[in-house]
Amino acid sequence: MKIRAHFKCPVPRAIGLKKHLLVKTAAAALKRFKTPGLEVNLILVNEREIRKINRFFLNRTYAADVIAFNYHPGKDPGSVNPVRDTGRFARKDGCIRPPSETSDSHPRQGSGAFSNGVKGPKPFGDIYICAPRAKEQAAEMGHSLLTELLILSAHGALHLAGLEDDTPKKRKLMNARTAQLLKKLL
Repeated sequence: MKIRAHFKCPVPRAIGLKKHLLVKTAAAALKRFKTPGLEVNLILVNEREIRKINRFFLNRTYAADVIAFNYHPGKDPGSVNPVRDTGRFARKDGCIRPPSETSDSHPRQGSGAFSNGVKGPKPFGDIYICAPRAKEQAAEMGHSLLTELLILSAHGALHLAGLEDDTPKKRKLMNARTAQLLKKLL
């Protein structure tokens, strides 16, 4: 699985130099998906862009810290997505219509990556992280921006792997798994 990080908003130079750690964190969370030819994009965006994505796909008006889109059409873990399950943005193959088909700021925009017959990596999912929210949360929690971005990278990737956090019990499990991943990596 290929994981790529994209910065669609300004980030401190120190974060840009640590891009590989964001990729490594997401890869660790997705290590059981060893299928070659799959791709995940980790995309840092500004507050305006995350609100736009959140409103369009999830009908929510706030700036989320992280949003994960899973494009896997099967019933395997990681394929559950409330947007796809509503059918509102469903494509013929059962996957949700990705932001790359609706947003000019997506790294795959215009690449034809979602077209049939196109060679190259097939999208497994996208993780959008709001850099300004990450900065706020880092200050609230008393740790660095890099640490918060690593947490959000792991969190989004764990969503792609099938973990949910819609109940207190599930959130506790998600937080424990995130901490476990970061301890192994750092």
